[in-house]
Amino acid sequence: MNLEQVDSVITELNETLAGKRMYFPCNADIRAALAFMGRYLRDKGGVYASLSDRLAGGYVRVDAQLVADMQSLREQLRDEMRCDEQLNRRVLHVPNRIPLKDRLANLFFAACLFGYAALAAAIDDFYIPGKRGNGIHLHGVSLWVMFAAAICAVVVLLAVIVDHYDTRPNERAYKRVGNGFRVAGWVLFVGAFVVDIALKIRH
Repeated sequence: MNLEQVDSVITELNETLAGKRMYFPCNADIRAALAFMGRYLRDKGGVYASLSDRLAGGYVRVDAQLVADMQSLREQLRDEMRCDEQLNRRVLHVPNRIPLKDRLANLFFAACLFGYAALAAAIDDFYIPGKRGNGIHLHGVSLWVMFAAAICAVVVLLAVIVDHYDTRPNERAYKRVGNGFRVAGWVLFVGAFVVDIALKIRH
């Protein structure tokens, strides 16, 4: 729910009362619109408290008074937004919405990658398959460098999921975290091979 959707709910209520629509918005949408406004309103007494009590029951009786109260709360919120630029940005902010399939995919790959890296660390053998040949086995220091690279990749994958559920205007912070750990991951990934080669030359 956002302010534009709140406007839509109130408009639909007005149009239905005026006979321009056949059906009222569903009870869930009306409650969601009230909850959205309540999240940002400073004064939650008076009209808001009365309307919250009225919508707390199972069935919502829609009448002119309910519509008037919803409109009053919307105007109250808009007045507060005009006086507070930070509140204005918070209310108008539309959080990122990551599709469910992408979240599940990220969670799956993060779990698999972490599990593989943890197993490799436990047996001291991080195997990197190759397109040609038998691939590379990392041990000791080079293994732990690759383990750190894997953890960076896990953080990048999970940051996308957390961003979806964080409704605060923190997209830039998550983007910086993702970019930072992505760069660090690639540096560590390459560094693991460099360390492995250096150790082999040394011995």
